[in-house]
Amino acid sequence: MKRFATLATLVALAASALAANGPVPVGSRQNVKLIHAGWVTPTVAELKENIEKIEEEAPFDGLILHMGVTDVMNAASPMKYDAALRRQAREFKSIKFKQYTDNFLAVMIDQRKIDWFSDEEWKVLASNWGVAAQVAKEAGFVGLCFDPECYGVYPVTSYWLSSYYLKTDKERKAEDYLEAARRRGQQVGRAIFKEYYDIKFFSFYFWSMGADLLGAFCNGVLDVMPSKAAMIDGDEWRGYCAKNEKAYENMAKNQRTGYGMLDRKHSRLYRTQGQLAPAFYLDAYVNPKNDCLMPTIRNEKPIKMFSSNLKYARKHSDGYIWIYGERGTWWDKGEANKFKPWKEQFPGVWDVLFGGRRAAAPAGRR
Repeated sequence: MKRFATLATLVALAASALAANGPVPVGSRQNVKLIHAGWVTPTVAELKENIEKIEEEAPFDGLILHMGVTDVMNAASPMKYDAALRRQAREFKSIKFKQYTDNFLAVMIDQRKIDWFSDEEWKVLASNWGVAAQVAKEAGFVGLCFDPECYGVYPVTSYWLSSYYLKTDKERKAEDYLEAARRRGQQVGRAIFKEYYDIKFFSFYFWSMGADLLGAFCNGVLDVMPSKAAMIDGDEWRGYCAKNEKAYENMAKNQRTGYGMLDRKHSRLYRTQGQLAPAFYLDAYVNPKNDCLMPTIRNEKPIKMFSSNLKYARKHSDGYIWIYGERGTWWDKGEANKFKPWKEQFPGVWDVLFGGRRAAAPAGRR
């Protein structure tokens, strides 16, 4: 028994070491990885010039970066994988990353209203998604990161709700929109997977937005998803507002059913290829007065609460945690810094995030 236990331990350690050194395949167990998102992110030029210093200052496992293909959901702006994008992809690919192994290329929705029934518009949109996937693949990103919130439209979920369109569309029913959204998910999925079959398709919200058309869109993506790809739900707001382990348990539980929207025929597929990546909002811990962590955070030291929540997030994550911040920075940009370092604003946060990362437990599989 002791011999077999020792062998199993060696195998586990080897797997852990491999996971720590780079991206791992979908469905594999890996140490939970920390991904940075926020207002202050190194530029490609800065990464090229000072990658060692940047990785040392904030040893995340990856960044979410914008690079020429952000506006994928604007049918008025068709994209082409032209010489300029090829040059940007090669430039990013040339950076000698050691720590930032799991980078995501950022894309987002546009303020232009979605016409779910326009084949002409969706031909452009699907093509745009394909170009974004091609850039991500050629540049060495592990996947795309989608922000589906439409800033400038209230509520920001509007374009993903059938009820929003039915206020003015008296000819169609909710079922018509759901069918169209699923068909568009298939269309976008085919465009993405054609260019990048083992992509990690991450979104700040998928099912967790609670929007019926986005749920139908997700089912459409799953209809055509290859076995090597992944769908990662960032469950943004619930992560920002989590106050105890129960919150993370509920996120993981609801992901199993896509918050009630997952087509049951995809249950087994999603159990393997669907992932939860809990979110953290640093500003809420630094300036909690008017945020959703109240009143709990009033009775507990913010850094203690953050540390406990990070432990719970690691336990219930399927491989990633994303750390979002606005009015702070991890990197010394000299006079260009507009905000104080997070280490000054939130004492102890660097050690909590990065101090014991090598000992982090592998992500669980629901």
